Amino acid sequence: MNRMILIITIALVMQLLICNVSATSVTISNILPRLDIEGKPMDIHDGNIIQYEKGGLYYYYGAGYGECHPPLDFGCAGFYLLGDCGFRENHTIYLYTSPDLHQWTFVRDIFPWNGDRPLGIYYRPKVIYNRYTQLYVLWINRVERTGPFGSPNFLNASYVVATSKTPDGVFTVVQEKVRSIEYGNPGDFTLFIDNDDEERPTAYLAYNSFNNLHRIQIEQLTVDYTATLGKNSTTGPLTPTNNEAPIMFKRNDYYYLLF
Repeated sequence: MNRMILIITIALVMQLLICNVSATSVTISNILPRLDIEGKPMDIHDGNIIQYEKGGLYYYYGAGYGECHPPLDFGCAGFYLLGDCGFRENHTIYLYTSPDLHQWTFVRDIFPWNGDRPLGIYYRPKVIYNRYTQLYVLWINRVERTGPFGSPNFLNASYVVATSKTPDGVFTVVQEKVRSIEYGNPGDFTLFIDNDDEERPTAYLAYNSFNNLHRIQIEQLTVDYTATLGKNSTTGPLTPTNNEAPIMFKRNDYYYLLF
């Protein structure tokens, strides 16, 4: 009888606790500028959001443009002038954190342009965690301003790789130019970690390149996630020409590639 009373009491307490939990309704606008918890606009672009531990903080990495002007629009490609947003050499790589994807706290610039990183235009940062090396790995696009009149030279594009012992950096360059990829002058990319091994999961790079007419393909990363296996482990081109912005994920044992 005492055991039954105890079970009933626990059940009633659990019910009361569940009833007292209220869901929070959050509206995220794609029109209004997103603000951090201090009410400041979030200067963060084309990065990735990752949660390293279930129930933990969300980490939002992205490029900071600072005070700049939008590029003059002459068609799809636009015309990129010195000082245009997204095409300056002083882009920061900012980090914000959030417990709920709604309230964001600014952390800092995790990859300062203080002379320690190669000069160039940086964009599309992606950060993943390597459980084997216990390092956080940053991949980022870099384009030199060696074109006419200081314009971006997309025929001299590359990926820079940096690592950190902590998710909030600061990140240190370990590869100034990834040379292992099958097609040079790479463009947009994404990083994906499989769930095939608990201690040493396999990771992949999905990317397009100016040298293959922007066809997306996937290459396996090295064990430390700082390079690829190149043509030794590649899908080859998977898409028609002129495709960008790949995203890769896995669901119910199926791999998905969006672009």
